[in-house]
Amino acid sequence: MKGIGVDTVAMERFKEVLIGSDQGFIEHVFTTSERKYCASTPNPTQTFAGHFAAKEALIKAMPTLRNYGIDWRDIEITHNTFGAPQFVMNENLLDNLKKASASSVLLSISHTPDTAIAMVAVV
Repeated sequence: MKGIGVDTVAMERFKEVLIGSDQGFIEHVFTTSERKYCASTPNPTQTFAGHFAAKEALIKAMPTLRNYGIDWRDIEITHNTFGAPQFVMNENLLDNLKKASASSVLLSISHTPDTAIAMVAVV
């Protein structure tokens, strides 16, 4: 185990950020694919919050990401055929995994009406 990160997002506060950002926050933090996916779900705020928590949890699990110029959009979340969230292993993320002597990243996201939570394990 190379690192563990957990993050929670208060849904009401996150909704205020989304509404007040005039799309700037969403475009700064989420890739085009993530924006399309989140917007297509029954509860976009909840999905955006879960994805944001996942990005924060990854940074907590791998604090060196901040040192290597990782942009929010370099951390992209997609879903496998079973609907489970996973990180897109782009070149930047793979390079950072190598630097940490890690081989994979595990991700779990959950929601309640009030909170989104994500847990990341770097192994």
